[in-house]
Amino acid sequence: MLAEGGGRFYYQLVIRIFKGRMFPPTHDEGGRQIALEARFNGENLATDPVALCAEPLFNTELVWEFGAAKHREIKEREGSTLRLQCVLAGDEMPQTGARQIGFVMLDLRSHACGAMAPTIGTASGRKGSVGATAKSESRWYQLRGARQPLPEVKIFVKINCKPIVSLVSGSLRPF
Repeated sequence: MLAEGGGRFYYQLVIRIFKGRMFPPTHDEGGRQIALEARFNGENLATDPVALCAEPLFNTELVWEFGAAKHREIKEREGSTLRLQCVLAGDEMPQTGARQIGFVMLDLRSHACGAMAPTIGTASGRKGSVGATAKSESRWYQLRGARQPLPEVKIFVKINCKPIVSLVSGSLRPF
């Protein structure tokens, strides 16, 4: 994606996972653990396992980087979603064999950057700013496929647009 001055951009999908609520209490002495994991653009990412309790605290961020072609696909294709699943994890249960507790489908299309390319701002800020993002805020998502009462996870989703900066000159130039 080119902007004023010929700069290029890359994109970041940022998923911030804050905490959960209404998770089923565990009566195990061993202390079961849960994690949240997702696959985007061919790359799997997961949170660190946390103790399974009524209100687990994740406080973590999953970030994927991708190019303009993928961003265009997200904006144009209906059903651009990301499946974030909550699984039992820990030493006794490797992630490949983890058992799913529930999942959330995150709509990426609603978080895509606007159709207009961001422009590079001047010192006075008249032209706008680099790093344009779609409006987003954190909210509670119910885990689908979970047992009643449905546990919820507080999540923030955002797609950032960032300039590609040449490390040699420090200027905004394509590689």
